Parts: sequence; structure tokens; C-alpha cells
Amino acid sequence: MSVADNSVKVAYMWAGKRSERPFSPEDLLALDATLAFGAPVAYKRAADDESWSAGHLVYRDDKSAWLEGNQKVPVGLVKPIDVKMTFKAGDKVLAAPMNTLGTLVPGTVTNVLNGGLEYEIKGEDGQRQVASYCAVTKPIQ
Repeated sequence: MSVADNSVKVAYMWAGKRSERPFSPEDLLALDATLAFGAPVAYKRAADDESWSAGHLVYRDDKSAWLEGNQKVPVGLVKPIDVKMTFKAGDKVLAAPMNTLGTLVPGTVTNVLNGGLEYEIKGEDGQRQVASYCAVTKPIQ
């Protein structure tokens, strides 16, 4: 939201409601669309998997990436999600709606919620669901 000398004001969702509060800069992780600790990512377990899943990176080396939940996958099958990217109604995206198993499904943004912290997504089946901004990305080539 804003940055001051010793404080960063952050907006976040908590218990289904938008909240804001200041944090000390050293208490935050910079999410800069790189494969760094804590980064939201899209990943496949194997090259022939048909779909991508959403997760968070814990560690990576030249060959492997370790994700939350003690998952190890080939680092070449992990793509950072750029959380600074904003979407608008009509944009085609991949999204992992809340209360799902984290599979990124194709859909269209129908509404921007809570100042961009969440998006309403209409899936190919016509169902509308909400996804966190950390689980929405442009289609992966």
C-alpha cells in the first residue's frame, strides 16, 4: 500500500475480510517474480502432466525445487507467479480457486475483489469462484 522509512503498510485478507496494517520491512518477504524462498509458483510434478498446480517455493538448486508440503519437483517445471501483475475483467488467466486442491484451471476474470487481493474467476464450465491474487497468473506457454 505504502512505504515509509521504517514501515510498510500492507493490505491482506484475514478471516474473509480485507485488513491493513504496518509492518517492519525486515518482517516481509519481497515477492519479485523470481524463484526465491516463499515465492508463489506454478508447477508440474512431471513434464507430461497436463495441468499446472499452485504452490510456494521453499528451496531450489540447479536440478530440483522443494515446495511446501515436502514436494520435490524438477526446477525446470516451476514458474514464478508475478503477484505484482494486475488483472481486469475479461482477462484470460490460470487460477487456483479457494477451497480446491490447488490445480490451476483456465478461466476469465469477471470481477476484481478487495482492491485486487482476490479475483472472481469464471471457469470454462461457467462456474464462478474466488481466487487469491497469489494463485492467479497469465496462461503459461
